[in-house]
Amino acid sequence: GEPAKRVANPRTVQEAKERGNLALASGQHDEACAMYSIGISLDLKNHVLYSNRSAAHAHMRRFAKAKDNAAECVELCPDWWKGYVRLGQAVEMVDGAAAAFDVYMRGLRVSPGNPKLEGKLSDVYRKSLGGRTELEQSPLSSSALKVVVEHVQCMLALLRSVALRDWDTIAAGGPLLATLFPVTAAASAAYSQNVGVGAGEEEVVIERSDFELLQPRALFLRSVDAALECMLIYFGMESSFVFDPTAGGKRLVYRFASPTEARDRAGRT
Repeated sequence: GEPAKRVANPRTVQEAKERGNLALASGQHDEACAMYSIGISLDLKNHVLYSNRSAAHAHMRRFAKAKDNAAECVELCPDWWKGYVRLGQAVEMVDGAAAAFDVYMRGLRVSPGNPKLEGKLSDVYRKSLGGRTELEQSPLSSSALKVVVEHVQCMLALLRSVALRDWDTIAAGGPLLATLFPVTAAASAAYSQNVGVGAGEEEVVIERSDFELLQPRALFLRSVDAALECMLIYFGMESSFVFDPTAGGKRLVYRFASPTEARDRAGRT
């Protein structure tokens, strides 16, 4: 029989995108890459085509190329939250969960409260912890285990409140802040002695050994930093450290600005 006629290349960006999407949906990933590449040659600034080509490369486990294309997508359109999802997925495969966590945090600054980004961030955090059974079999105390498991959700709740400029929720968020910033018994006692008051009723106290076990957990520390950054940047939190000479630890003392000052500051960010 006669040889099959070669289908002409797309002549428009939209045609290239549509043919690429059809190929991607049918599992023809190389063909999808080719179509998206033609579209990009016609419009070098089309961030969606870079995102789609990233997906095609990821399907073929070409994660470095997937990362490069997603990074270009985010560079071209830094306000598009889907680009951060695509980039985070590729970065996790190339550079690990901690690097992906940072990407999703960047995305949440662009799209606060976005459920897709929050879900991705929670996923990489949970993966970094290991399974629940593994955690329960670890030397962590029950108090520390509760902190670790609940920490990222508390951090996300804080981010949502920051995005909404919800000062009242933050100011009343004793349990939330206690989980985000646990203290050692020695540091709590040092603070009480220094300022002449007892420890807060909602304070979460964990052992020095728990802190030592938490230090290698990079994403736990990143979520602490993210929470602290929110408090400092958006709500004018003043902080000071009380050092525990026996544990070498430190207790963060958070003291809010006045509600009026905090609302004013939040309104200017």
